[in-house]
Amino acid sequence: MNFSKSILRQKPGQLLEFLPDPDPQLIAETLTAFANSEGGALVLGVAPDGHLGTIFVEEDASDALQSALRLCKPPVHTDWYAEEVAGGVVVILRVERSGQLHSLADGRILVRRGTQNVPSDSVMIEQMLAN
Repeated sequence: MNFSKSILRQKPGQLLEFLPDPDPQLIAETLTAFANSEGGALVLGVAPDGHLGTIFVEEDASDALQSALRLCKPPVHTDWYAEEVAGGVVVILRVERSGQLHSLADGRILVRRGTQNVPSDSVMIEQMLAN
């Protein structure tokens, strides 16, 4: 797909994050932050500077995503596709803004602020619940 080529030229921001390795904890943190904010896209297998990260196969990405979703309460709905590049796989996960408040298994509620996933304060949580 040409979508991945255009997205790989972009920089991380409010709606876009790159993770070079399929780390379930970092994936879960980013998915919940996107779901609790404006949504966004998470690219696995690429570093923020655009260089390829750990080369993995689609099964590795699927396993990491399933592990990450188990850390999200409730699970975050994602649409994703994988694309082979340079002998490995780049996975793009799309997350829409959720009508539910999502937390991590450890109880943290994260939101996306610029390029960071940050803890939400009680005022933000009240605003999210009111919307």
